Amino acid sequence: WEMGIMDKNLDKTESHRFAGLQRNIWFILAGVIGIVAAISGFIGYYSKGYGILNSAYNTWSLFILNFAWKGYPDNPVPAMVELARWFAPVSTFISVAKALQMAFQKQWRRAVFSWQGDHTIICGADNGAIVLAEELLNKGEKVALVVEEQAAMNLNELEERGLYKVIGNMLDTDTLKKACIDKCKRIVLMEQDDVANIGVAIKFSSLCCQKGKADKTELYIHLMDKSISAVFTSSQAYYENSHRIDLHIFNNYENLAKMLFRSYPFYSGIDIFAEEARKPHLLIIGFGNAGEQVLLQAIMNGHLPNDTRVKTTILDRNARAKEEYFIGRYPQIYKHCKEIQRNFKEMDVETNSFSNYIKNNLHDITQIVICFDDDKRSLSTALLILEHAKKEIKERDIRIAVRIGKTVNIVSAVDNNNDVLQQVFCFGWMQQIATEDVVINESLDRMAKAAHENYKSQNPAEERGWNELTLFEKESNRAQVEHIGMKLHVLGLFAVAPGELKSDYGSEIKKQELEILLDDKKELLARMEHERWNAFHYVNGWDTLTTEDLRKKYDGRLPLDDKERVHKDEDYKKHVCIVNWDELDKVGKDLEKMYKSRKFNFKQYDVEHVKEIPNILRKTGYKIYRKNQG
Repeated sequence: WEMGIMDKNLDKTESHRFAGLQRNIWFILAGVIGIVAAISGFIGYYSKGYGILNSAYNTWSLFILNFAWKGYPDNPVPAMVELARWFAPVSTFISVAKALQMAFQKQWRRAVFSWQGDHTIICGADNGAIVLAEELLNKGEKVALVVEEQAAMNLNELEERGLYKVIGNMLDTDTLKKACIDKCKRIVLMEQDDVANIGVAIKFSSLCCQKGKADKTELYIHLMDKSISAVFTSSQAYYENSHRIDLHIFNNYENLAKMLFRSYPFYSGIDIFAEEARKPHLLIIGFGNAGEQVLLQAIMNGHLPNDTRVKTTILDRNARAKEEYFIGRYPQIYKHCKEIQRNFKEMDVETNSFSNYIKNNLHDITQIVICFDDDKRSLSTALLILEHAKKEIKERDIRIAVRIGKTVNIVSAVDNNNDVLQQVFCFGWMQQIATEDVVINESLDRMAKAAHENYKSQNPAEERGWNELTLFEKESNRAQVEHIGMKLHVLGLFAVAPGELKSDYGSEIKKQELEILLDDKKELLARMEHERWNAFHYVNGWDTLTTEDLRKKYDGRLPLDDKERVHKDEDYKKHVCIVNWDELDKVGKDLEKMYKSRKFNFKQYDVEHVKEIPNILRKTGYKIYRKNQG
């Protein structure tokens, strides 16, 4: 998704220093005032003949509100002592107040959270949870972090910056109540255990909604296997309170793959219209969780003009077993997406066969993605590839993406190395994929809601608002707007998020000019959109619902009322439009014969989405720019 959001590889050192200064400002102030009081008091007493020890003692006494002066009040107090007698107790008061606040910090924060609410609860203590908590705190939000006792260490800095740490089992009701779950605006479940996250979500559904909040509470659940979300969405707790919960399912590995292609799209440097141009071809090395998500993103978003699709080759030491597992999880992909069949190759990167493969098979590769969980293995594989094919990689401008999971410090060293590692870049570290913009991503939801409103305006039978859509339908809308970047690339354009404007972005494209450009290629882009929509459904287990099957099912009820929606079967995951673009007109005509007077133009839905891209972007604050030549 190339939405013009350039990688923000920002150095946070200065912001952390400023935050540290803000946290300690009162102690610093108390110290400065105390030093002034001590110096002026000692000088004032000593100048009046009190001697060194008496001057020191009387100055110290000022800090405990004990003022002594010979002949006071008849004998005038020197200006230096007068200054000290006021500054000293002020310094003491500030220090004591801050010390009491720190001593009862947890109790105070719980009282504030219980009274004010509107905070974010994060459950989990891995790096991702801490990264998200830190970013929200930096933005001035209230954050409660629920962690087990053994994982509660090393959070002192975040606590000083306002974090409310709740120690306990996140499945325990009392623990969640301590986090003031009934008053929160958002809860993010980031444990690596899917079952634990589902368990908390079910408990949250009842606890959070007992108070009858007017606003929906946002619920973000991290799931390694998104299909498990059905356990939650079919639960009694969610069924009774779904109208009060704004549900989001996310996966760090999925976000990792999205960020990879957002920063370095698979079509970068390729003339996608040129007949002679090389076609995008990804070489994925390592097929664990990260490699699988990279492949899925390529399948769902790799639809280029002229029916060109991104080709993929997967290398793994256990490729045959992992291919079988992949087929079992995503049977519709393997059935319909021919370009991934027979592209799994069993190969160990530490063998001579891998070295020979790299030497002899890079002629049509456009990007290499190394997806091992071991950072050392990922980097050594990248160096091995360069050792055997550095000249060809440089001449063909083949990018090597290296997944970095833990060794964050290596990222800048690799990305800034313009010699040995010139073609290598890193992706997937937690500070990149666990941020608010990626996990919560409110701008994506605003775009998805705008896309649904556009769909409603062209489809009178659709009367439901965003909050009435199923989780799958919301995800479908989100996936649709995420592909806008690919469509803009076809036009030589890109979108820039609010606040991301830079002088080197090229010339801005106004709404009217964009509409003309889109209209010129509307059918090509609509075809791409339909192929993307098909792939999204394949990945989620959907298949074709034939009109013949529909006619048999409703034979005794024909013709159908125009308001009836029979073109998809959500229980069996089937849809009449899961066919090639050229077959859509026939499907529409066959359906029309089953209704009294309803008309279907499924191609037009895709065309209208293309035409509405300017409005979707405008409503969410994005600006469109033309890519600089070269």
